[in-house]
Amino acid sequence: MAKGSLSPRQKMINLMYLVFIAMLALNMSKEVLSAFGLLNERLTESNTATVARNSAFMESLSVKASDNPDRYADVNDKAKQINKLSSEFSNYLEGIKTEMMKTVPADDQQNYEVQDKADFLDQSFFQGDKLSLQGQEFVQNINDYRSGMLAIINGDYPDISTDIEKKFSTAEVTRNQDGKKVDWLKYHFEGFPLIASRTKITQMQADVNTIENDILSVMLEGEQASAL
Repeated sequence: MAKGSLSPRQKMINLMYLVFIAMLALNMSKEVLSAFGLLNERLTESNTATVARNSAFMESLSVKASDNPDRYADVNDKAKQINKLSSEFSNYLEGIKTEMMKTVPADDQQNYEVQDKADFLDQSFFQGDKLSLQGQEFVQNINDYRSGMLAIINGDYPDISTDIEKKFSTAEVTRNQDGKKVDWLKYHFEGFPLIASRTKITQMQADVNTIENDILSVMLEGEQASAL
């Protein structure tokens, strides 16, 4: 049976259908970008509040260590180590986000729909199929934070140790679609829109702040319970 040719009208309908599908995909993409931006805003607000709580904990411990050094001096010293390591890592992450946002015009800082390019981190973190020096540095900073925190708490809080291991693991990731193992940094950051990567880094900062808060809370409660 001979294949019939489409009429001009049908060709136009098919073309309009393709354009319509493309517009839907574009709008959906913009909605996703905006969703990432709004999530980043919420995480940033939460981080500000958690940092304030952690600062209050540190001040409270400092006062207690001054009033009762025999009981609180060691706890205060450990808390200072935790706070220092957390702050340094979070500041490092903030520096990366600052550099990312320098590529976005000042008028578009809050326009998440235009923050769809992956160029900045793709060029910073990757060099062909391998990690660049900056990409290796990023992974190393995560590893240093993880090992440093685990060394400070030294198994005293198993649940928190497990949480640190899980949230800051840089081991290869198994892709769901084909079961293939992929480098951690490539899996999480290669080819993603700028706003998505920015939000992921803000989430890492949130994890850092939450873990610090969890440890400080448990340490303070433990000493108070011991005193009672």
